[in-house]
This record gives sequence, C-alpha cells and structure tokens, in this order.
Amino acid sequence: MLTDFLKQVSSAGPVGLGLALATLPLIGVPISPFWIAAGVVLGPVHGLGLAVVGLGVNLTLAYWVSRVVLRGVISRRLEKSGYGLPDVGSDDAWKLVLAVRLIPGVPLVVQNYLLGVANVPFGTYLGVSLPPLTAYAAGFIWLGDSIVTVRGGGIVAACGLLVGLGFLLSFVRRRLVGTRTGRTNPMPCGRPGADRAGHHRVA
Repeated sequence: MLTDFLKQVSSAGPVGLGLALATLPLIGVPISPFWIAAGVVLGPVHGLGLAVVGLGVNLTLAYWVSRVVLRGVISRRLEKSGYGLPDVGSDDAWKLVLAVRLIPGVPLVVQNYLLGVANVPFGTYLGVSLPPLTAYAAGFIWLGDSIVTVRGGGIVAACGLLVGLGFLLSFVRRRLVGTRTGRTNPMPCGRPGADRAGHHRVA
C-alpha cells in the first residue's frame, strides 16, 4: 500500500507533492506519508525544504479557516446557550500551542483547528508550531530517503530519531504541565472569618 502511494506521489513531481502537503491535511489526511514521499522524491535536503514550505502554508490556511469560519460557527452556537469562546492571553498563548503540539496521537488537523478556534495570535501559533513539526518532518524524510536508497542503517537511525523525539517532546510536555500546575497559589488555611494572625476580624 505504501509502495503504491509513493509511486503515485512520485509521478506527481515536486509541485504536486507540495500542493498535497499544503492542502490535503486540511481535510484530515495524515501528513507523515507525504513527508516520507518528500524524502523518496527529493532526498533529505530538498525534501525538508519542500516539507517546511508546505507545512507553513498548511498551518496558515488551517489557522484562518478555523479562526474565521469555525470560530464564528461555534461562537454563535454557544451564544444561544449563554456561553462564549474564551480568548487566550498573549502571555500564555505559547504554552497552549506547545502543549497542544506535544500531545501524542492527536491529528495535525485537529491541533490546527483547535488552536485557531482558541484565537491564539498567529505569530505565536506559527512560530511555536514550526520547530517541533519540522523535527518530526526531518525524521520521516530521512526515513523515506533511506528506503529509496536501501540503507538499512539509515532506516534504523531515522526510526530511532522519531522515537527519541517522541520521548523528548513527551518529557517537555510533562514539565510544561507541571510548571503550570505548580504555579497555583494555595488558599490560606484557617477558620472562616479569622485573619492570618489567627485573630477574629473586627466587623
């Protein structure tokens, strides 16, 4: 199945592959097979360049679709029930973007639309999203290049890189969540109506 897919993508050429990278993940198509195909068709260097450009276009399109279209639809539905969508503050936006990108198993399309609906600033959304996604893209592109050149060591190294990235990003996510929960200030202990010195307040 993967072989047939790679043959079809290879026949489309770099332009077709770039268009597929930029658009098809918008409708839920997994992006990792296209990263592998980029390594097969273009090799590691040019493949990574195409992947980064396609990824940037895809993230941009997904952001504005979710912010302009989906957020409006969801907001109107919530308003009928007396609720509204929250806006993420600029100070915490990068933490939300990083946390979402590091959640394992969540499809790229879901991550993109969730962050757009959350009204995260576009610069933060794109700037924080690209580094971890580019790292993953590099691993899959290396894997694709190793498959086409029949390099067993390269395949093992690429798989090791992807596994290592998974562990590293999971560790970062746990630290990030732990930092946010650790900043919660506990409420002062004591009897209701008593001040910090233990005396009753004067009415």
